[in-house]
Amino acid sequence: MHLGCRNHHDVSTTTKSTNQGSQEKSRHWESKQKITSNSRIPSSWEVVDSQNPDSQPSPSPTTLSFKRKKGARLGKTSFFPLPPPTRYPKPKSILVMRPIDYMPHFMLPFIEKVVDVIGDGHCGFRAIAEFMGLTEQSHIMIRTLLIQELKDHRDDYVEVFAGEDRYNYILNGLHPPANMGGCAHLVDKWFTIPDMGHIVANYYKRCVVVLTSLGKSKSFFPLRGPPPPAKQKTPIMYLGVIPNYFVHIYLKNGCPLPPLSTEWHNHKKEDAITWEDEYEGEKNHKKGG
Repeated sequence: MHLGCRNHHDVSTTTKSTNQGSQEKSRHWESKQKITSNSRIPSSWEVVDSQNPDSQPSPSPTTLSFKRKKGARLGKTSFFPLPPPTRYPKPKSILVMRPIDYMPHFMLPFIEKVVDVIGDGHCGFRAIAEFMGLTEQSHIMIRTLLIQELKDHRDDYVEVFAGEDRYNYILNGLHPPANMGGCAHLVDKWFTIPDMGHIVANYYKRCVVVLTSLGKSKSFFPLRGPPPPAKQKTPIMYLGVIPNYFVHIYLKNGCPLPPLSTEWHNHKKEDAITWEDEYEGEKNHKKGG
């Protein structure tokens, strides 16, 4: 009996202790759950996502509560932080050079003025028209005259240009472009040196000088025919070359001349030899300066 009572007391005590432990654990869990649920403030990303459910990334296929149709595509939006603003260095001031700044230094004391022309791809022909006392709009006429010169003495120029290919290239370049509004983008329609320097010198029967500090300055004498008598000496045509551009230059009398083109030495006719003698003083002046 006592054994049975003792056993009953033990059982009820054990049961009571067990119930109390379960209640304490339950209260502890509820308390922990309340603390956990109330101790965390939703982040700004969560607030935005809850207000804009379409902007949330789609759940992975393993957590979908619906069956995806075969071939269906799930939208997915990725959030990337914006890159920090780039700090660009302060732009440096660009030095704007004048046309005269591209002329050889030894020629500066002899330059009286530089005449600018429209830079639309016809500038070389415009500069020639300006020198001849014509308007810049006469550049098409200049092209036409040089084309006729090239055709009238075709064999001579084929020899100077060392073949038919170069001759045809220069001839096509002299023909004006179909669009007369401008040919700045058509490099093959530009006035070119040294090739066209000979054509200009031959047609206008005068010395042509091209000045530049970007390369070698050159002088061009006519390849045929003697120079005019001293009293009828023709003015020298001075052209200046700046980057992708030609200008007309006025120089003082007696200024030095740059070296003669190699083609003149190699292809001049016998009656054109005296051109070099005519300008011997200017050549010596250059050597002395």
